[in-house]
Amino acid sequence: MISVLIPVYNYNVTGLVSEVGAQLLVTAIPFEIVVVDDGSNLSYKETNRAIAQAPHVRYIESSQNNGRIATRNELLKKAAYDWLLFLDADSVIISKSFITSYLIFLKNDYHVIVGGRVYTNEKPQNCQLSLHWAYGTHREAQSAQKRLKRPYAGFMSNNFLINKEAFQQLQLTEELMGYGHEDTWMGIKLEIMKARIFHIDNPVLHNGIEDSRVFLDKSLNSLLNLSRLQKIVCDEALKNHVKLFAAYRRYKKLGIIPILNITISFMQSFILKRLHSCNPSLFLFDLYRLNYFSRLAEDKRFQENKS
Repeated sequence: MISVLIPVYNYNVTGLVSEVGAQLLVTAIPFEIVVVDDGSNLSYKETNRAIAQAPHVRYIESSQNNGRIATRNELLKKAAYDWLLFLDADSVIISKSFITSYLIFLKNDYHVIVGGRVYTNEKPQNCQLSLHWAYGTHREAQSAQKRLKRPYAGFMSNNFLINKEAFQQLQLTEELMGYGHEDTWMGIKLEIMKARIFHIDNPVLHNGIEDSRVFLDKSLNSLLNLSRLQKIVCDEALKNHVKLFAAYRRYKKLGIIPILNITISFMQSFILKRLHSCNPSLFLFDLYRLNYFSRLAEDKRFQENKS
């Protein structure tokens, strides 16, 4: 009845698989847990191979890193049941009713149920984790009530249940590379499909907080993917789904992008110092990303060098 699908790259998923399996076993419904390793380092593969011995678990290894969308498409091919529960590898189950909270929706008239994510309440003692924690806490960890105000733009793919037929209709292509804006792409596709989507408060704890350097690098790569999305999605849809893109279009229309870029470039050292501090500013983080994306969008040579 339900296939739990977990893409993994360089992460130990033994605890996640154990908890999900334990919750499913007591429900007495048919289920499977399918884990596809996307070319992880050998040490992680050796650790995760143990899950293949657990009941109802299939563990599959890829010889190379194919990317997040390609791995999800591979999981779709392997899934045996009509409902798919996608979980990111760095998820921690924090509720003993996590699975049953999803199961009650299997017979309802929805295509997609989104559970959400939360972060630890306490700020990390390591200052280099502060930026990711602040962004996750203030931008991503939203209640279902708030996410329902913009159900498609609020889509997050780290923890969601979807009807298999609906996921097949998404037909996610693999133009996006590396990290970033897969959720945007899926949300736009779901909106185009007019998929019936519902957000519930059934979050997992996001346990993969990264240091500022890695998080900044991934954030910039996500803007490369945003520029790629421009080629396959209309600007109006991107404006509705991505606040940074909406800001870029607004400032471009006002003709102040060059002034902003000069100002932000002049402040770059200060901005980076603040982003790596114990008290990073999300406003400065937005300015830093806006500067990068505007250069990417306006300067073809810059885009070619970063592709």
